[in-house]
Amino acid sequence: TVKAAAALAVAATGTTGMTGVTVEQGGAMTRRNDAAQTVNLQSMTLKPVAGLTIDSGSMTYGYMNVFDLPANGGAFQPGVSGPWAVPDLRANFTSGSSVTLAPCFVSDTSSYWYTPSGQPGASGNKIMEANVYGQADGTYAGQNVKFSGSVASYSLLSGSGNYAVKAFVRDFTADYSSFNEQTVPVTGTGAFSVSLNVSSDPTHHVQWGLQTTGPNVWVTDLPAKGTVVVNATPTEWGKIDVGNGMVNVASGLSVADMVSALIVGRNEGTWTGTAGITSSAAAADVASGTPRTVGWLDNGGGSVTFAYAAPGDTNLDWQIDILDAADFVGGSKFDTGEPASWEQGDFTYDGIVDVLDAAAFVATGLFDAGPYNTPAGVAGTIAPVPEPSTWALVAAGGLGGACLCGRRRKGGIGPRSAG
Repeated sequence: TVKAAAALAVAATGTTGMTGVTVEQGGAMTRRNDAAQTVNLQSMTLKPVAGLTIDSGSMTYGYMNVFDLPANGGAFQPGVSGPWAVPDLRANFTSGSSVTLAPCFVSDTSSYWYTPSGQPGASGNKIMEANVYGQADGTYAGQNVKFSGSVASYSLLSGSGNYAVKAFVRDFTADYSSFNEQTVPVTGTGAFSVSLNVSSDPTHHVQWGLQTTGPNVWVTDLPAKGTVVVNATPTEWGKIDVGNGMVNVASGLSVADMVSALIVGRNEGTWTGTAGITSSAAAADVASGTPRTVGWLDNGGGSVTFAYAAPGDTNLDWQIDILDAADFVGGSKFDTGEPASWEQGDFTYDGIVDVLDAAAFVATGLFDAGPYNTPAGVAGTIAPVPEPSTWALVAAGGLGGACLCGRRRKGGIGPRSAG
């Protein structure tokens, strides 16, 4: 397990096998760049922290706790406390990833709620504790749950006797009779996060969300009290640096999580991401004008592979030939707008295959040039780049719909030896 601020450096020159690696947020697993290692892992966990953020699809629960004003003793009011609809909490999701919080109001004009009664300018007679949250039952047993967000604007009247917002994670027992809680105050713009180690008991209930507390306000006076806009934050990852090698993972890393981590590490094509799956070797090549990237394969059965690659190397054998062209054409994804994988030609990580991917394929100039990366422990040299006209003819034929036949190699078992 690689903790935050730590790094596991895989320094062997040849193929290395490990039972399993967990890379926590802020941790890193790195590989050397002077030898094209292959690392085989029986399992990998890249997201051990259950990262949760602002999401209208999961934060669907609302609960209001009502109290007397502190000057009136502050007693809890069970008769009016309980589940409230999320909009009634003044938690307005303006999108799936943004919520606006504001003080609560009650339309009842009685003196129970307002002094002297409900009307413009009246003082609220109760403290409203509005909780908007998500809940999972047993899903996060034994995990560290982290809830985070980013405050885009904060105009809420805060301070003593007025309004406060906090973020929370709670771990309730099966019958809700007791709970552990971690909270963090939300007092201005910027990012926040709160974490809690959850019980391993699968009958527990985990809640995460935001709480707005303060006096109720007559409806016409609400605009003067201000709001808080909270947005989602990106998923956080540990970091895997493949260098100029390959990592095969037998289990534990889903295709969706792998691709998400690759997009984070890709960092707009520079491969300089500080988290996710990246390659310092590819980053150096890109900086010097050589088109290199990190490719990936879904090997089936829960196994995945990711490796240093040139755009167009669909099967990750570290050379580009007719089999890669066959994958590109045979995938039948070009200009369809349909979701596509690396093996089908999505070399730009936008989820589809189009002229940008074809251009990336052609730009390497590596077609039938032999290995562009030599596996560790295998003698060999990088073949010269062919004349552009040769590759241009092949590319034109492929994109024109030529039928390219041949048995396709499958990735995930390491690169083909060079010699």
